[in-house]
Amino acid sequence: MKIIKINNHIHLIGQDNSIVSSSIGIISGEDYSLMIDTGASSAQLKTLESEIERKELPGNIRYAIITHFHPDHLLNLKCLPLLKVVASKNTSRYIHVDQIIDKATDLDLQDIKVTVFPLPSVHAKGSIGVYLPKEQITFIGDALCMKEKDRKPYTNKDITINMINTLRSYPTKKYILGHEPSSLTQDQINDYLNSIYKQCKNSRSTDVFLSENLIF
Repeated sequence: MKIIKINNHIHLIGQDNSIVSSSIGIISGEDYSLMIDTGASSAQLKTLESEIERKELPGNIRYAIITHFHPDHLLNLKCLPLLKVVASKNTSRYIHVDQIIDKATDLDLQDIKVTVFPLPSVHAKGSIGVYLPKEQITFIGDALCMKEKDRKPYTNKDITINMINTLRSYPTKKYILGHEPSSLTQDQINDYLNSIYKQCKNSRSTDVFLSENLIF
């Protein structure tokens, strides 16, 4: 299982390509550390355990932030019963949540700051994002995944405009998607956001069929 180092504080355990499984973000803090999504693969958990033993990943992980309720992002929670779960009210319909996010909420890991915030998305109701202000890095789960009808991507105009306006309120140098490693560059993601924003703003219809071929 691939380990991706973003910087000294941020690592990813890559997705398991043998099943549908999100990647796992690890934010290392001095006071405590946290996971962003837990994935759905036992191989990911074995990698997590071995990397903690090798001291490549922190052993003080206390929280799991779940970006949305889809199983590929949270099934491994059943094997991590000691973690406190942070998620939206909608996600709490499917799993036990210790801290519900209904507004931007700051977490202080002592040497690193994290903001967890509601993120409108057509992909899943009750999605949330995770922002690291010092690094200007934002985890967005599957928020960029649009719907599909007749093999064409489409989205809801109002939700998408709200999503992009929310993301723009957090100055970001790097977006981390829910299924890394990604072949998309930061410029491609920014171009995509700008393109769908313009299409939605100019549309008179609530459902907007996207002219872009890029589907996340």
